[in-house]
Amino acid sequence: MTALKALHLAICRQGPAPAVGGIGVALGTETVKLQGKSRKVVKVSQMATTGPAAQSGAVKVGDVILEVDGRDVTSLDVKSVKELTKGVTGSPLRLKLLRSGAAQEVVIRRSDLVSGSLPASSDAGSSAGGSVGVMPQGAAGREPSASERGKEGCEAAAALHEELEKLRAGVAAQTKELNETREELSKARDQGAAGEGKA
Repeated sequence: MTALKALHLAICRQGPAPAVGGIGVALGTETVKLQGKSRKVVKVSQMATTGPAAQSGAVKVGDVILEVDGRDVTSLDVKSVKELTKGVTGSPLRLKLLRSGAAQEVVIRRSDLVSGSLPASSDAGSSAGGSVGVMPQGAAGREPSASERGKEGCEAAAALHEELEKLRAGVAAQTKELNETREELSKARDQGAAGEGKA
């Protein structure tokens, strides 16, 4: 067994990667006063009705995100905050939100993610072009989960290994045939040389 095939088998035996989940929100930016300073912060700009955030009732469009799982995110960009909200499907996500000047903490369980284009609710005041979001399963345009991509990768690698083995077998057969031809030519040359020596 080749080292490459052994590595492939070891990776695929580990099983599928856990599915990545989120809370079904799109994020945008807004400039607000925080601790006496004007800051560009990340806020909830859209929510999918079937997403965990909307279903919990604890998150509202326009909420400013101050912390994600205890980490201050007031100096991070939209994309960085979005990445922090992703995690294993079913795992809890703790957010500290600012709404109407009051901070509150909420905990929401992540669900499967798919790219979505039509939110259930939105905030027209969100910065144009600054919105990043992933909607929960059920929205149009479902992306494959990490475990599905992993399975596809393992299947593709197995197919490549099979093709590689066929190629190796073909090369081995051609090499054997070439060696036999060399031996025949060598014998013929030796016989020809021996015949010239007798004449």
